[in-house]
Amino acid sequence: MKTVVALTRPADIDAAAGSGGADYIELRIDLFHAKPKTVCQRCDVPFIVTLRSSAEGGEFSGSPAEWWKIVEPWCPLRSIH
Repeated sequence: MKTVVALTRPADIDAAAGSGGADYIELRIDLFHAKPKTVCQRCDVPFIVTLRSSAEGGEFSGSPAEWWKIVEPWCPLRSIH
């Protein structure tokens, strides 16, 4: 069994990664605004980036083109592992 910790604030990354309980960290980019490189440099647990729509319980309400514009900068990044 794997444990995923969903984060809504970049400030919580260190605590989640250092707790030893998270196998993966979900970065809810629909709930915070941060630059990908700033966030991911601090993440030593594998991460999952999500941009959830309101239908998925998130706050994103834009078009598919707007979704891609937000998600695309996160695509080349990898967690340090």
